[in-house]
Amino acid sequence: MGADNLAAFARWRRWADILKAVPVAIFDRPRYSVSGAMAKVTQRFRHARIADHQASRLADLPPPAWTFVHCPRHPLSATEIRTRDAGWINPG
Repeated sequence: MGADNLAAFARWRRWADILKAVPVAIFDRPRYSVSGAMAKVTQRFRHARIADHQASRLADLPPPAWTFVHCPRHPLSATEIRTRDAGWINPG
C-alpha cells in the first residue's frame, strides 16, 4: 500500500485483521511518508516492523509483518497519472 493509504488505514473496517492476515509493504509517497510513519497502524504494530534492509524477505514472513519500501518517487500522483492516461486502453 502507499503511505497515503496508510494515513487512513485505521479507518478501514477490520484493519487490524488485515495486518494479522498478510505481510504489508508500505511504499513511500510524496507528502505522506511522515504522516504515515506516525499512523495509528504503525504505532500499534511497531513490534512487527521489518527493517528496511530485510524488506525482500517480507513475503516469506508470517503476519503481522510490515516494512517501509523506499524507492524513487514519480512526481505525479496516481490520480494525475490516471487522468493523463485516461485515453489509454489495456489490450489485455
